[in-house]
Amino acid sequence: MLRRHFPPALVFLLAVGLATQVSGCDSGGSKRASQYSSLVGTWRIQRVDVTGILRDTVRLEFLPEGDSGRAYRLLRPVREDPVVGRGRVDIPTVGVLRMTDGFARPLLWTFDFDRPNGSRTSVRFVLQERWNGDAQAFLNRIGLPGNARGIEMDLIRERD
Repeated sequence: MLRRHFPPALVFLLAVGLATQVSGCDSGGSKRASQYSSLVGTWRIQRVDVTGILRDTVRLEFLPEGDSGRAYRLLRPVREDPVVGRGRVDIPTVGVLRMTDGFARPLLWTFDFDRPNGSRTSVRFVLQERWNGDAQAFLNRIGLPGNARGIEMDLIRERD
């Protein structure tokens, strides 16, 4: 019933927020800060669940929090300037990361360190597509052709 009157992303965020409150997580954001600390560093995109082959190794780098907040960079090694995307990120609730800029609209991802292999050396990201074209915009940026709706990808931590 809620899905008919509210955008799916809003319903998802409300459900995650309610679950967070029920589970007893503090509202101060210490768990979110801890999750971001676990993401800081360089990750190689190992698998993307859409048809297509990445021609290059693509990396997603989360930068330590600085004066301008939290940030990410998308990197491809075979270019004069390897940075193919950058912007700010935030974690509005536990297990949810939002790329607030760098694309025409913010991209909202859920992430889970327990998948694919249950360690802090890998993480699964799932795009919560709010608008048509979100997935395609991300795929275009990393150089993966195709026509997709939604993305699930596995990242493996690179040794720094």
